[in-house]
Amino acid sequence: MRAGPALLLLAALAGCTGPQQGCALIGVDTAVRVDTTALDLPADATGRVCLDQECTDADPGDPLFPEGVRWTRDIPDVPTVQVRLTLHDGTGTELWSAGTSVDTEVIEPNGPGCGRTTVLPELRATPDGRLTTP
Repeated sequence: MRAGPALLLLAALAGCTGPQQGCALIGVDTAVRVDTTALDLPADATGRVCLDQECTDADPGDPLFPEGVRWTRDIPDVPTVQVRLTLHDGTGTELWSAGTSVDTEVIEPNGPGCGRTTVLPELRATPDGRLTTP
């Protein structure tokens, strides 16, 4: 007879913990990506890409991202960031330059409660000198 209250207590405690939630292990691409295929760039073109005040050199001819330039880095957890891309030829002459404000997106790729990641959409460099989002 004493097992009855103990079983009720155990069932009540089990109900408090709720069902176990599994988290997927999906990778997320946190990168600044600019498609430059619409530009007629020479083979020796080089680039510099900036996210807010942080910049790095970028290779528009990178075999891992032949569509343009890519900079893998953490995207700040803010609603909007500034992106700027400048492209030069082999002699250092500026070929193209533009910047834009880009809205970030917070996603939970592995399910609710399994970590949040801030990402950017891929940008496109246009021949008329603009960076655009899809």
